[in-house]
Amino acid sequence: MNWNIPKTWIPGAVLSGIDLNAQVRDNLNFLKTKIALEDAEELTIADGVIEKTQAHHMVDTEADAGTDDLISINGGNEGDIILLRPAGPTRAIVLKHGASNIWNPALVDIALNGPGAYAMLIFDGVNWCVLGGPGGGGGLVGVFTIDGGAVVDPNNAVLSFDLNTFLDLGGA
Repeated sequence: MNWNIPKTWIPGAVLSGIDLNAQVRDNLNFLKTKIALEDAEELTIADGVIEKTQAHHMVDTEADAGTDDLISINGGNEGDIILLRPAGPTRAIVLKHGASNIWNPALVDIALNGPGAYAMLIFDGVNWCVLGGPGGGGGLVGVFTIDGGAVVDPNNAVLSFDLNTFLDLGGA
């Protein structure tokens, strides 16, 4: 589902069902699946792969195994965000860093197991990049904070940047 560029209506224009569906129904559905957190849809790993169909998913293991590796997420457009959690308390999902198109800036795998275990990823057009998730030491991996024009990662490495350029504000 794609976003329809809003149409500029002129006085006296005849509104058709096709136009209204594209401008209202389809764009609202796009926003709901791309931004709003709908009820999680369950996906089952098949040969290490799932296919994103919305922004919020429960992930189950292949053949109901206790644990399973997730190496690739199909689907998505640049800028899409996805939230993943295990399908139940007896399932553990391991997001495999660098095995295919899942990338964690902390350069480690992420295990999602137990209640409240979520991972948030953003698609850069090539990889699903981890924004946050549970870490092996009880902390978060792949989570960055912005502090006065610097990015500080959990390992206390600091990367400097120009906030206007980073946000593509064009110096505004």
